[in-house]
Amino acid sequence: MRNGGSRTPFQFFSSHPEPKLIESTRAGRFAEFAQHGWKAEDVADPMDPATFQRSKLDWSDVDSEPYARTLQVYRDLIALRRRRPELSNPRLDQFHIDFNEDERWLVLLHRGSLRVIVNLSLESRQLDLRATWILLASGESTVEDGVVRVPAESFAVVEVEG
Repeated sequence: MRNGGSRTPFQFFSSHPEPKLIESTRAGRFAEFAQHGWKAEDVADPMDPATFQRSKLDWSDVDSEPYARTLQVYRDLIALRRRRPELSNPRLDQFHIDFNEDERWLVLLHRGSLRVIVNLSLESRQLDLRATWILLASGESTVEDGVVRVPAESFAVVEVEG
């Protein structure tokens, strides 16, 4: 899967009428990828209409797995964000992040009584956050005695003790 559950890639595309802006956009995109070791010929031309066409979602996938599950997770996240103002507060000075680079996990959000845990590891992780319940998870996360177990390559949004 790519692009959050779609078979189609999502490549940067643009459409500018000004020749200077066109060349500036191309040059910037190629330079950005060159910093990561890519050759210019391997980078999609952002001004090529084919780049846009390749990036269009194929909505016929939406009813089959794993695409249907991914779409449902996005819908659930949007609904949770509407119910919990902590998730839509844009103030970056009102939350903080914890992480363990070696174990490849992070608690992406500490805001109010919510925590968003992301496990990027290929192994399950356990975090003692004084969690009380799981509001949403992409995998089979569990909470017991305040400890959250998050499966490999998944996330969980949890409520913690006040």
